[in-house]
Amino acid sequence: MSAGADKVEELLRRPLYIFDLPQQLLNTLTVKSAGDQRPHVQVSLDEGAAVRSQSPKEVEDSTSEIASATSCSLCQLQTATVQDQREHARSDHHRYNVKAKLRGGRTYNETDFYKAIGDLDESISGSKRT
Repeated sequence: MSAGADKVEELLRRPLYIFDLPQQLLNTLTVKSAGDQRPHVQVSLDEGAAVRSQSPKEVEDSTSEIASATSCSLCQLQTATVQDQREHARSDHHRYNVKAKLRGGRTYNETDFYKAIGDLDESISGSKRT
């Protein structure tokens, strides 16, 4: 083995920390030249053109599909107020649908959910039943 290889092995035997690098290592550092840089990835014009080619009517239609602030797309439910939405998020119906979706199972709308659970006396999640 050469003396240079021994020095490298010696440096790598112990942990190196950016704020406490050995002087031997700092002396070997060089500035990377501009020619060594990788080219930046550029977005093709076709992708941008597809976005710009939508008519105002198409943009309006696509934004109308976005759920409003007081809706739950998972449970297919519209609520009148933010407070109603918060109560829904705490409900057994919503909690069941979240767990079902994570498992890859079927989600229920409100009517089907209450038909499915029937006359259970206790809450599914242990919370108050609403």
